[in-house]
Amino acid sequence: MGLDMYLLRKNKKSANVCEVGYWRKANSIHRWIVEHCTENGKIEDCEEIPISKDSILHLKDEAITALVDFQNGNIDGVKEKFRPMAGFFFGSMEYDEYFADDLTDTISICADVLKNTNFEEEELIYYAWW
Repeated sequence: MGLDMYLLRKNKKSANVCEVGYWRKANSIHRWIVEHCTENGKIEDCEEIPISKDSILHLKDEAITALVDFQNGNIDGVKEKFRPMAGFFFGSMEYDEYFADDLTDTISICADVLKNTNFEEEELIYYAWW
């Protein structure tokens, strides 16, 4: 039980779907997506959110900057970009090694998605359940 987060790639013509990203209890990444990729800054359990190429680029860039800030001890810089989101079993609210791992995973997921997605024929969808 807890926050499970998925990034899916869906073919626009065939509707084939594959998972291209997964996070577990990465509540600050979840908050970033909710704040940057929804119209009203809210998300319901299992609601599908379309994610644009620009959003993936932005998330990757901010995760890289936040990871460098974290490694340099600039937690205020990290907090400007990624704030934890409280929720029932949403995971830690700390800026610790697990948070840094979430950033590293996010950078890797975004890089892979940008390299392997044909944005003319495919779309990205985020959903989380808790």
